[in-house]
Amino acid sequence: MEIDGKVTTGFGKGAHFLSQEFYLKNFRKNLGFEPYPGTLNITLSEKCLNQINEIKKNCNNIIKGENNFGGVKYIEAILNNEILGAIVFPEKTTHKENYLEFISEEGLRDKLNLKDDDEVNLKIKTGDYMLKKAMDAIKNGEFVLIFDDDEREGETDMVIASEFVTGESVAQAREDAGGLICNCLHPKYCDGLNLPFMNDIMIAASKTYPVLGELTPNDIPYDERSSFSIWVNHRETFTGVTDNDRAMTINKMAQLCKEERFEDFGKEFRSPGHVSLLRGAENLVKNRQGHTEIGLALCEMAGVTPVCIVCEMMDGKTGEARTVKDAKKYAEENNLVFIRGKDIIDAYLK
Repeated sequence: MEIDGKVTTGFGKGAHFLSQEFYLKNFRKNLGFEPYPGTLNITLSEKCLNQINEIKKNCNNIIKGENNFGGVKYIEAILNNEILGAIVFPEKTTHKENYLEFISEEGLRDKLNLKDDDEVNLKIKTGDYMLKKAMDAIKNGEFVLIFDDDEREGETDMVIASEFVTGESVAQAREDAGGLICNCLHPKYCDGLNLPFMNDIMIAASKTYPVLGELTPNDIPYDERSSFSIWVNHRETFTGVTDNDRAMTINKMAQLCKEERFEDFGKEFRSPGHVSLLRGAENLVKNRQGHTEIGLALCEMAGVTPVCIVCEMMDGKTGEARTVKDAKKYAEENNLVFIRGKDIIDAYLK
């Protein structure tokens, strides 16, 4: 959705919620940047009033209020096709109905040389808008960047439908994400293949090898159970680890599942291998809300074979997961869609 308006004189850096650490902390967490201590004020054109009121009404991104400033709703937007930031709707404001406040990590008047009455454009990243872009990208065989949740892994994964994976796709995930490249399978396919969880294999084998029972992953800090199943290579691969070999394994698995040739699983694949299979939970995000289920739900909604690869985006400098800010920057620079898992989950559960 796009709206237009004109730059308007605001209240400057006076008593404002952006001067409060409580709000800054939440914006850093939820948007991936710390806002410049002052908003860009915009007067909307008449034609945009109904649109923005509807967006405000349905906006579920809320920072609950503190002290005298009240709560703040926010929604991500892009200013003039250049600046990523957010429109904020303070609960307590003296602005008129046709005023908007836009935040980013920089002072926009100086950066863009904006003056009062300059015309500006905002592309609003509503959940529905981003979901449509994500589904279109998945259908086109493109990567989508999905951030799960701060209360879970707090990671962004590169996700692509497995039926479109090529050697170039694997190389991009390996070089630009750097995490583990895994192939996620819809539970209906896992049932058809009679594919077990790795944990179940270990429990069964612990009768012969007791140490496997001691290795049970019952203390995962962000989840109750791991999605890992077995590791495979396609039988036509050589070592199985090259980009092209892994792409073949991933692609052929999607093809086998799509055609429901479950009886050919052992004929076409061998184990152990270099591609980890992840088993999606029954009913997907209704029962578990990891990247495995979110990616498969996106594929299902997009109408492609629900088999996808996921790869965590790592930061080689910090040794940690890439921040939301850096993941968004990568998405912008590479013309990829960044979406929050919550938007996919909410749409799937409707």
